[in-house]
Amino acid sequence: MLEIIYKFLFFLSKKGKKNTFLFNTFRKVAKLLINIIYPAYFKVFEKKEVGIDIGSNQDVIVTLTSFPGRIKYIWICIETLLRQDTKPNKIILWLAESQFNGLDDLPPELLKLQKRGLTIRFCEDLRSHKKYYYTMKEFPNSNIVIVDDDMFYPKDLITKLLETSIKYPGTICCTRGHHIQNKDDIILPYSKWLGKSGDDSPSYELCPTGCGGVLYPPNSLNEKVFEKDDIKKLCINADDLWLKIMSLLNNTKAVKTDPDMIGFIDIMQTQKVKLTKSNVGENMNDIQLENILRKYKINTREYFRS
Repeated sequence: MLEIIYKFLFFLSKKGKKNTFLFNTFRKVAKLLINIIYPAYFKVFEKKEVGIDIGSNQDVIVTLTSFPGRIKYIWICIETLLRQDTKPNKIILWLAESQFNGLDDLPPELLKLQKRGLTIRFCEDLRSHKKYYYTMKEFPNSNIVIVDDDMFYPKDLITKLLETSIKYPGTICCTRGHHIQNKDDIILPYSKWLGKSGDDSPSYELCPTGCGGVLYPPNSLNEKVFEKDDIKKLCINADDLWLKIMSLLNNTKAVKTDPDMIGFIDIMQTQKVKLTKSNVGENMNDIQLENILRKYKINTREYFRS
């Protein structure tokens, strides 16, 4: 059912019906049904087979993080990752040591997924940056797919990311992102960035967002991505923006799997706590981006069109 719903929403999007009454109404109803049906479906039709392929030559590692406010429901998101058509080599969940008392502090639904290939690791708390930081550091030669912990991901997520990566080697590939808007060599506020652009080829202006899934090929980010002190001081709540600037420092472009791709449906119980509310509503994204640009002396004229 999930794939059928996504295909219909994608069809409406390609036909220019996105944000219409039909699109929004269908999406609201679909979201409610999926959130009611899918958790029960996963439990009734519990899979026993491993959801990763250690020997796969794709060399894909899926990585994500979470926190206590969402940990009760993250197993639903991970189930969709374990049921991918293209199996990753690993799925790693990073949790802050300061927020959990080890594995004994985690819900049984989550712990059960270890038998099917989920790896749970504990680390220093870098907030949302945990999702990529430690995995990229440990596996520098792998294709790293970062995802958020609150989405129902379609079965072809990894397949589409890999297909796009093969088409555009060395390019960061995503299903969702914002096109950075620049005027007179000044980046406009985050709230004015566009979800779609007339140019669908790889570009510096596309800023991928992790909630849709993003594939980072080896060497696509500058080694300064691991400057932990800068992360803490400049943009502790803006991992997408940090990763974007680190890609610019390596002259790496980004591209969408499809320009008309729709945003995925979220797990309703996880939406009580969202960074988006403070980052966008309080202009924290703009402040944090300015911090990074100033620190690394990014000349916007080199990358973004006015």
